[in-house]
Amino acid sequence: MKRNNTFQMVLTALLGTIILAMSLIPQIGFITIIPGIVTVTIAHIPVLIGVFLLDRKYAITLGGIFGLGSLLAALMYAANPFDQAFVYPWISIIPRLLFAFIAHLLIDGLKKVGELKYGKEILFVTVTLFTSVGLYFGMRAFANAINSFEFLSIIDYIIIPIVLILGGIFYFITKKYENYAYIPSTLIISTFVHTILVLGTVSLLSPSAFTAFFGDSQTVISIVLMIALSNGLIEAILAAIIGTPIVIATKTKLESRED
Repeated sequence: MKRNNTFQMVLTALLGTIILAMSLIPQIGFITIIPGIVTVTIAHIPVLIGVFLLDRKYAITLGGIFGLGSLLAALMYAANPFDQAFVYPWISIIPRLLFAFIAHLLIDGLKKVGELKYGKEILFVTVTLFTSVGLYFGMRAFANAINSFEFLSIIDYIIIPIVLILGGIFYFITKKYENYAYIPSTLIISTFVHTILVLGTVSLLSPSAFTAFFGDSQTVISIVLMIALSNGLIEAILAAIIGTPIVIATKTKLESRED
């Protein structure tokens, strides 16, 4: 059932406020793990929640608010060349608008895949393999790039926990909420798309932001892939863990009221 404009405007305003708060309060939406090197973004999760619940134009509006929050955060807190690149709207805002638009398309596509015979299994196997294997090699490359041999020594033990976490999410959903099996897949893939869009834009318009950290020993493309497969997939897993129960609970409640 199509939800009315008043509902969608109110929900957009609510989620937009949350996005801005997460973006502008330090260590909430952009969590610094290693200063100047590793920042985990979770401010995009309310955007994805909105993508599941709102029409496309409102979802894209949330993407724009997310971009604006990123721009304001860069103006207020940027402390390194990579963060400073986001003071430009074409880096902070445009990729986030595209991210919301693509995420909205992915929902329809992955939902159709999940409705196929063995579609849920295809989603689980594909997303889990890509996430766990990609994260393994991405984190190894990242550890080598920053010469962190202590970190390198523990990476071999991450794949099994990741598979178990994702497997647990998919198993729970397919057993209790069979029609929602596409949700964690959408959250993971959309988050990875967001990472690629942002890093790709920075690499095209401000490549010096990467070389300031990693020097000239690696190509910008290799740096983008390394960060996407390490930092980006960590963000994707967090999006699935945090976003999946929120989206399912909200959709279930709204749909029960519409019946």
